[in-house]
Amino acid sequence: MKPKLIIFDWDGTLADTTNPIIHTFQQSFADCGLPVPEADQCASEYPSKPAPDMVLALCDRLGVEPEEAVVVGDTTHDLEMAANAKIRAIAVTTGAHTAKQLSALPHVAMLNSLAELPNALETL
Repeated sequence: MKPKLIIFDWDGTLADTTNPIIHTFQQSFADCGLPVPEADQCASEYPSKPAPDMVLALCDRLGVEPEEAVVVGDTTHDLEMAANAKIRAIAVTTGAHTAKQLSALPHVAMLNSLAELPNALETL
């Protein structure tokens, strides 16, 4: 089932952490002609990963069931969080953890680059 919601781990997966990261992310969507995400959740607002609270709150806020979402992350913590929330995960090997480390956790796809994400989403 194609996801209704894609939840990105921004730090490391998409960009380095900075104060205006949410605005930068939203502007990137606008620049690409994509709908700008209205909802955002920050790790500082919830228990630390791998607790599922942050992604479950985001799903609830947007009216999406966890099984209708997918988490895209680059660490074992991201994949553990997704598993704890019963959300599918896509691993990206460009972060802190190796493909071998990521392989040990549940995931529906493993990408060597975010450029591979559109093709991976087509297979879900």
